[in-house]
Amino acid sequence: MNSTTSPHYRGGLLMLLKQLGVLSEDFDASQLNQERPLRHLEQLGKVRERDALERIASYLEIPVVDLSELAGGAEFGGLLEQIGAEYCWKKCVAPLYREKGRLVLAVSDPCEPDVAKTVEFACSLPVKMVLALESQIARVLSEEIAATDQIFDLLPIVDTDSIVEMHKTNEEASGSDSEESSAPIVKLTNKIVADAVESRASDVHIEPLSSFVDVRYRVDGAMRAYLEVPKRLQNAVISRFKVLAGMDISERRRPQDGRIRARVGDKAFDLRVSCVPAAHGEKVVLRVLRSDIRELTFEKLHMPSGVERSIAHDLQSRGKLLLVTGPTGSGKTTTLYTCLNTLHDGSSNIETVEDPIEYRIQGINQIQVNESINVRFASALRSILRQDPDIIMVGEIRDEETAEMVMQAAETGHLVLSTLHTNDAPSAIARLAGLGVQPELLSSSLIGILAQRLVRKVCQSCKVPAKISEEEAQTLQKYGLDAAMLFDGKGCEKCSFTGYNGRVGIYSYLHVDPT
Repeated sequence: MNSTTSPHYRGGLLMLLKQLGVLSEDFDASQLNQERPLRHLEQLGKVRERDALERIASYLEIPVVDLSELAGGAEFGGLLEQIGAEYCWKKCVAPLYREKGRLVLAVSDPCEPDVAKTVEFACSLPVKMVLALESQIARVLSEEIAATDQIFDLLPIVDTDSIVEMHKTNEEASGSDSEESSAPIVKLTNKIVADAVESRASDVHIEPLSSFVDVRYRVDGAMRAYLEVPKRLQNAVISRFKVLAGMDISERRRPQDGRIRARVGDKAFDLRVSCVPAAHGEKVVLRVLRSDIRELTFEKLHMPSGVERSIAHDLQSRGKLLLVTGPTGSGKTTTLYTCLNTLHDGSSNIETVEDPIEYRIQGINQIQVNESINVRFASALRSILRQDPDIIMVGEIRDEETAEMVMQAAETGHLVLSTLHTNDAPSAIARLAGLGVQPELLSSSLIGILAQRLVRKVCQSCKVPAKISEEEAQTLQKYGLDAAMLFDGKGCEKCSFTGYNGRVGIYSYLHVDPT
């Protein structure tokens, strides 16, 4: 072994094959294609490439790797760019990944002089060689080179001037000048996230179809087309997000969840990542969450002043349950976090049970539900009650056991906040009764129910007076409303020609009087 931990046989590949008895002594080297020697020897019927590799690997004590399932990714693309794609193609070598401070380099000819030194110099890392079939190395190189060309074709479509950083939640940001930041696949995935933030998207859907990968944003509650990524780039794009989210990129049969920390310009975000197997490959959905919880205030929720005053008053209670109800996507979690942010003044011990934890709040003890290890809402809540809490937030009341524990917590002097899926505030009472909560407990412990919806706002940049029917005009007149106050959005660049820009909450609050 030399200093680069790369074996080298100075006699050359042909001499090594002859010494190992793989190739006959009288073979004429002038017949050989020097750039792809093993492949050419197999075509000439002189050796079987796979058998020859295994004999070489045994003699030089280095492993043979199977690259048939390898998909290029950000690290591979970055290393290829550092070394030079033309050089790697000519020498039939593939820089796979970094491992324990070394670069793992796949080669088909370990006897090629100076390859290890050249790669080591280019990457400033010692090289560890592994053997692979020439055809497999050629495939991964050609796919990455072709993918690079396609990515550069895509970049103008998603052009943005924002500086984007993304990293695992347990790592420090590496900055935009990191070794991989110039890799084309990194540029593409960064731009997908940057444009999502710029578009105010709540979710990014990366969905493989039969002939391309469909990238869509959910903006103001509605899905919006964004980009069609070539099918060839599917594995690279999906793998990039899976690696950043701390997922197992080799596992493609089971759903996985993870998180990514992102910074776009001067704003920090968390990306909650969900990956599930689908018919044409793994689908990834990114939920975009702001990291600065201080931005969540009742003022920014635009509640009616009467509703805001009632909630603020009831949040000062103890031994009570306050519920937020509404359909999926109505902003219930945001309202709960706003309540916690209002209560979080250092004078109380606040504990939460969530699935998942969407915003991490310094100074609040947050527990993640994990069914695989039997950490459920009810069991976690049971443990929390032994932690001397003042205020408890339960992400959702889903079953009878959780409902029972929530009512028990409220009965024993804690302020409990939680959510239910119902269409209006009164229905929440019926829902709790259906979960086995006794009427007398409801009357004594339930203090308030906030029902809410999110509706799209007409774009202020392109609004025009609405045309209404005679029947609609009569209805407005009946309630003393002026038809001149109604507008439609005709569509413009600012609203992506949808006529809507932003959403506003609609709230109703039911204060429960025990008398």
